[in-house]
Amino acid sequence: MIRLGQEFATIDFERTSNFANETPLAIYAKLEPRGKIWTYKCSPDTEFLMFDQKPLTPLGKYPPDYNIVSSLVQMSSELALWRKIGIAVVVSFVALTLAILNLQSNLMRETVSNAKDLAQLKGQLSQPQKAPDRSGPTK
Repeated sequence: MIRLGQEFATIDFERTSNFANETPLAIYAKLEPRGKIWTYKCSPDTEFLMFDQKPLTPLGKYPPDYNIVSSLVQMSSELALWRKIGIAVVVSFVALTLAILNLQSNLMRETVSNAKDLAQLKGQLSQPQKAPDRSGPTK
């Protein structure tokens, strides 16, 4: 139940047909009942027939006592949540990409360093080594 001062959403409908150049309140005042229909004469030779429309019943999945206040607030909050999730996914993807590139750079640097050390060691092993002098100290 809606109480005085409580916020709620409304949907206002306006007539879209422009069969008379008058406001709906002025038309309503000039309606004449004719059985189940209403007649409106905008000129002596032009007459429009209007029908009463009964209130629409609730949709099948909603019981008659279910009050739909507004789904726009819920929809906007869900949209904001999905936008935040989308931004988080993009940021995490960029972070993961940068981490993988950093790992590749570190592996490449380590491989080059190991290759240089191996080449240096190979060069040291290929040079003839001088045999130690075993003659002893000379006087």
